[in-house]
Amino acid sequence: MELELDEEKRRHQETIKILRKKERSIKEIMVSIEEQNQQIALLQEALDKVGHKANLYKRQLQEQVSHKRKQRKCVCS
Repeated sequence: MELELDEEKRRHQETIKILRKKERSIKEIMVSIEEQNQQIALLQEALDKVGHKANLYKRQLQEQVSHKRKQRKCVCS
């Protein structure tokens, strides 16, 4: 009976050890996920800025083309 109790204690200790190892692993994964989410947020912000800048350049280009067309019409008329 005492041998069974000792064996059960040993298995319990081993289970606790495995549990703690898994908990550490989960914490590391959670930290990694948080870091990745922060990187995603920074990249999304940079992408948004580039998108706005591209739209601004596109608008400026359209205005320049429109202005040149108007100038050509005035010169040709």
